[in-house]
Amino acid sequence: MADITYTPKREIITGGGVISIDLEEFLLDIDGMFDRHLPLGGGAGENVFKRLDKTYQLRTTPIYYDQLPLFREWEASCAAGELFTLDPWGNATTPGNFQLVANTYQEQKNNNFYYQISCKLREIDPAVGGSYS
Repeated sequence: MADITYTPKREIITGGGVISIDLEEFLLDIDGMFDRHLPLGGGAGENVFKRLDKTYQLRTTPIYYDQLPLFREWEASCAAGELFTLDPWGNATTPGNFQLVANTYQEQKNNNFYYQISCKLREIDPAVGGSYS
């Protein structure tokens, strides 16, 4: 069971700040950030490496409608890049620090009573205070 710990800041409900949920998917996707520089006078261009992001695709198991306010509080509280901790398997001694990737939070209605939450997360390296590079 995954544990998400965050600081409630917006859309505050009673009992928020910690979510324990089973995950259906938690997949690593390593994205490199590059720019392509082309010289004005022609010639060969070059790729400039900026940073390396470790991002994860997260999807919960189906949840009931009454659990949605807790997830909406988490999404609203972390939407501006605020850090939260996530222990995806519920057994880590030191959970990882993550950020929500902008505009990736989604609620899908699975059937009449169940919903699934999916989003993309960016892992933050606490040693450098930012993404892996």
